[in-house]
Amino acid sequence: MCKKREGSDAWLEGVPGGQAKQLRFVDPQALPFLLLLRGRMFTFVLIVSKVKVRQCDDLAVCTTCLEQRDPYCGWCVLDNKCTPESVCRKSGVASSSAAASVVDWLSYKTGQCTTIRSVEPNQLQITAASFLTLKLDNLPNVAGDLTCQFRFPSGLELSMAAESKGTEVEGTLRCPTPGTPLLPSIPSGEHSLLARLSV
Repeated sequence: MCKKREGSDAWLEGVPGGQAKQLRFVDPQALPFLLLLRGRMFTFVLIVSKVKVRQCDDLAVCTTCLEQRDPYCGWCVLDNKCTPESVCRKSGVASSSAAASVVDWLSYKTGQCTTIRSVEPNQLQITAASFLTLKLDNLPNVAGDLTCQFRFPSGLELSMAAESKGTEVEGTLRCPTPGTPLLPSIPSGEHSLLARLSV
């Protein structure tokens, strides 16, 4: 790695195989971080760089976080962000099933992102509040920490507390739907109202 400064030139000539054939520079001060041994047979690069060990902060999606394969970063399920394991909030609840792969922090080696596998029913009458039953993969075993968020095309977001008690199968949640007074109006010419559901 050579550094070019204003008013001076320096370069390395290379040969196939990655060896340097010749080092040339006009101004010796142009490369204060290179040390040339006697006879100019070997060059030492004397530069220190500060490099972050982990790059978690800019990753806002679970799959992106795990795909970077950074051993210091993982997906914190409860905080819904990419973090080091040491700062991930834990549920503190043990899984009741030995077969369940319930975790709070997903690493690239063992983790798979929490995903909604199914929603039943997939349609409801707008005039009556009800419950949706969600089956999820890799759901953390939490008590009262999850919410169901309904996002409408108008930009309105409504959050409802999810219920995991009373479900017979781990990885199952019940989401109450928002009551009619909270819902946006059905657009003119439409017969239904769509919402994006996330947990």
